[in-house]
Amino acid sequence: MNTSSMIQSVTDRFRDAVLSSHGWRAEATVIVRREFLVEVARHLKEDPALQMNYLMDLTAVDYSSFGKKPAPAQDVGRLPGVPAFSPAA
Repeated sequence: MNTSSMIQSVTDRFRDAVLSSHGWRAEATVIVRREFLVEVARHLKEDPALQMNYLMDLTAVDYSSFGKKPAPAQDVGRLPGVPAFSPAA
């Protein structure tokens, strides 16, 4: 199944869930409403035509306090046994 077909499959099945979508270099991106996330993810995993059984990227942005308080210090995170990584370093 190609990128366009994958996007079309999700868009057709979840018309109310899809906010936007695009394909680029064989990667399909579909932005869905949060209340549909579990249902769409389950469909992607369990549909025999799609077989997306490995979650690679999941991202979100919390804007609940945007502009209300100073931004926290930048710290990307730590892995056990790996030195901290900071883009400013």
